[in-house]
Amino acid sequence: MYETLKIGIIGGDMRQISLARRLANEGFECAVWGLPKDADIGKAVRCSDASGAVKNSRVILLPLPVSRDGININMPCSEYGKLPVLPLVNSLSKDTFLVGGMFNPDIKSVAKEQGIAVFDYNDDEEFLVKNAFYTAEGALEIAIRETVFSLFDANALILGYGRIGKALLSVLKGIFHNVFVAARKPYDRAYIDAFGGKPVDFCSEKIIGT
Repeated sequence: MYETLKIGIIGGDMRQISLARRLANEGFECAVWGLPKDADIGKAVRCSDASGAVKNSRVILLPLPVSRDGININMPCSEYGKLPVLPLVNSLSKDTFLVGGMFNPDIKSVAKEQGIAVFDYNDDEEFLVKNAFYTAEGALEIAIRETVFSLFDANALILGYGRIGKALLSVLKGIFHNVFVAARKPYDRAYIDAFGGKPVDFCSEKIIGT
């Protein structure tokens, strides 16, 4: 069904490895570069250079974030060295669909000038909300792994009440003895109190309601 659509995956971490396996198993022609040489990519094809993954690909999947230094593609577990984002974008044809997370605005501008469609994960609110809960789950795993005492008797402090802060309060309030949440806005602190947390004013050491 998908044999005529080639997808190139460049850089990234374990998420890109899993994605390559999934897409290839679904029947897509999937070419990867910038992932560890010993990674299990299933039926996906491992390319010797980035141009091999880009050539004839209608979709290019970059990591989240696309870059950590603002210049090179994020490849934390790669043995291939560095690959600047801008030259890669300049090499794409105008019928390419470019996907990634937290693109530099300048990169988006260059892609737009070349007629390349760009999708940024960070522009999708549904994705961001769901990802916040995955992040909260990961934070809980680290808390359990790195402590030698019961979390049930412990206190937790969440700094901020954005998407991840909200997800953390939802996840942690049923586990920790007390979950304190520091927020600047009065209405956020009202929500924290309403949803079972203990609000803290970022500008004060006093816990609201004590």
